[in-house]
Amino acid sequence: MWIRLLRPRTLAKFALLALILMAACSVVLELATPAPLLPPLVTLAESRGLALPAFAPDGSAMAAVARGTGERAGGVRGPVRVWSLPDGELLATLVPDWDFVAPWTMRFSPDGRHLAVESRERIGLWHVRTGQELALLPGGCKTNYWGNFHFSPDGKLFAAGSAKAKQVTVCDTSTGKALLTLDGALPPLEFAPDGLTLATAADEGVQYWGVTTGKKTGSFGLEAASLRSLAFSPNGQLLAIAQHWSGLGRGLDEVRLYDVPSGKELGVLIKSATVFQFQFAADSTVLLAWDFGKLQAAWDVAKRPPQLLAVPSSQAVWYDAPDGKLLGGWQNGIPGVWDPTRGRQKADFTEFNVGREYSFVLSRNGQTLAARTTGPPHAGGLAQLFGPRGTPESKGQGHGETLLISMATGAVLARMELSLDGSLTPDGTLYVGEVRDQALRVWAVPKVTFFTVLRLRLAVFGMLVFLGLAWLLVSWLRSRRAEFGPRA
Repeated sequence: MWIRLLRPRTLAKFALLALILMAACSVVLELATPAPLLPPLVTLAESRGLALPAFAPDGSAMAAVARGTGERAGGVRGPVRVWSLPDGELLATLVPDWDFVAPWTMRFSPDGRHLAVESRERIGLWHVRTGQELALLPGGCKTNYWGNFHFSPDGKLFAAGSAKAKQVTVCDTSTGKALLTLDGALPPLEFAPDGLTLATAADEGVQYWGVTTGKKTGSFGLEAASLRSLAFSPNGQLLAIAQHWSGLGRGLDEVRLYDVPSGKELGVLIKSATVFQFQFAADSTVLLAWDFGKLQAAWDVAKRPPQLLAVPSSQAVWYDAPDGKLLGGWQNGIPGVWDPTRGRQKADFTEFNVGREYSFVLSRNGQTLAARTTGPPHAGGLAQLFGPRGTPESKGQGHGETLLISMATGAVLARMELSLDGSLTPDGTLYVGEVRDQALRVWAVPKVTFFTVLRLRLAVFGMLVFLGLAWLLVSWLRSRRAEFGPRA
């Protein structure tokens, strides 16, 4: 008997059956095993009811506005608090006496050492670690919603402009001391990528200023219209501007593109209802135009003339990855990823029942997605490939959770308790979310390891192997039956 079991053909049968069993088990395990429930690292002190957090570029600190009782016109009342990450230590409480803060304008310096905060008529600069107020300058968002201040690329200079005073002040960020006062300069403003030139609005158009001398180095005229936004390309060769024309009903914005070295206009790109902000791709080939998270238009600016690219619905909220060629967003209740260079959706996540537009966040490095679901707890495994994992809530009832998803593999890295709102740090390593008690908690995003990829791929390939081996087994049995069956 043992000799018959050790025959090669018999061993091959057992090996075939073992492979089928292993493949079937891997599929069952993946379907039955949910992604791990991730506990928070820390709860941030004094973080109840905060709005629109801003992160340092390296993710080492976070600032948020504590809401007061008088939220109005998009701004909030209350102090700005700063925490270090990931330990959650409260570093400083800033501007406690301000009655209005524009949270969408809060910005850390490129080196993460300083924070700029804006109100209606003033702009403040603080040291993040000490909480020291370094400068308080005229300006603010009363006349301009965006672009009233800017840090130099090395973080050593800070420029702030006031449309009322018709001047721009350039400060040393280490001391807050004013180095230059540029009379006649207006916001919006931006430093060139080399840090040697500052571009500002002016009565006659756009003005270039030498940062070291404070002298005018160039300009180009524009027709009588207010300048709403401007931006340099990363290589410093292009300048995009948005002009706002009033008196035409709701108003009209013209987007124009200029060649910086020659000052030549490359074209009027589009006429749009509203453009507040620009974003160039890292390689300076794609330009995106935004209206507070609503993508209005995109262009291939490497071509002459620049070519308009297809964009998703402007009613959706989108977040751009730093290369400018990947967008994550929410549209019609379904989160997805958009490729502007090809003018089409790269992927969607119809199985995630997100509740509203800010329930879906893409990290700045484009590697991690965070999606807030409104259905039952995540079933795990192949459910993300073969069917929905929940149904929308009914009248606010039901179970939900926040999922962390790898952009590289599409795998669910972890589940977290349901957060009302949340953000990922620029490097995608931490998630900060507001939970039901309105406090902010910090979670560490699991890394995509070999085993993370293997966990998902094993189930997919296991199913394929299972089907393939099952087909081979059926074929083999049929051949054996034909070989040993009754003969005529």
